[in-house]
Amino acid sequence: MSLDGARVAVVTGAASGIGRALAAELVARGMAVGLADIERGPLADVAADLRGAGGRVLDVVTDVADPAAVGSFADAVHEEFGTADLVCLNAGVVGPRVPVWEQRPEDWRWVLSVNLGGVVNGLSAFLPRLRRRGSGHLLVTASTAALYPVRGGGNTPYAASKHAVLGLCETVREELAAEGSPIGVTVLCPGPVATRIREAARNRPVGLRSPDADTTTPTFENAIATITAEDAARRALAAVGAGRFLALTNPGSELEAADRFAALGRDLVIDCSTPSSGTRECRCSSREPRATGC
Repeated sequence: MSLDGARVAVVTGAASGIGRALAAELVARGMAVGLADIERGPLADVAADLRGAGGRVLDVVTDVADPAAVGSFADAVHEEFGTADLVCLNAGVVGPRVPVWEQRPEDWRWVLSVNLGGVVNGLSAFLPRLRRRGSGHLLVTASTAALYPVRGGGNTPYAASKHAVLGLCETVREELAAEGSPIGVTVLCPGPVATRIREAARNRPVGLRSPDADTTTPTFENAIATITAEDAARRALAAVGAGRFLALTNPGSELEAADRFAALGRDLVIDCSTPSSGTRECRCSSREPRATGC
């Protein structure tokens, strides 16, 4: 999607990190921007800064895990600016850095409700208007955790939510293509970015808190260098402009992803059978026979 003619954008998770950087970049390009975040004070500060820079913005405190709240945000943006051209579903959280067997039900519910539920709610609220108009673009923030495991493990709910987001967006793209829709989809898979996501517990609902888990600050081991939120936002919008489905922001991430998919390809067994000779063989993705015992 060319952003040259785009007039209206929306950004969830707009009060900090990649969301704030996306909003600033979109305002700089002359777009009116609807801003959503659960943090009232920081969201108001971002809106004030962008208005001070001459931007037209609408800020709405929104819990993306609440479908009614996201629907109200979408209605407010439409009433103020019209149908969005670019929908950035960016809000995300990370839970405690502990093994899966120590993750509490509250951890799973919170992370999935924001990271996956927030995208589902955003699609439900904004996509129908884009389809009726017949144009627009979706930019959905996932993570390199959707492409390969975070080294050292320890955040299974986050990784599971981001894998789900990638699969969801792949399917949405196919559904749009099947009806001949020109609406584009880009999934942003940032690696390490200098944001406040490691402080995500500050926004954790009271009913989903646990004293031991919420004091755990995740730290991610990764060989990929950390980039700024501004760099991530610019690279994301460049991918949108180029019509790319998948956008990686950190150099080196593509190598990690390629290694992971190559390993999956080597291990993928399509069929195991026992021919008349009695020798059992497996046909693999490489179409080369495998030894017995697969």
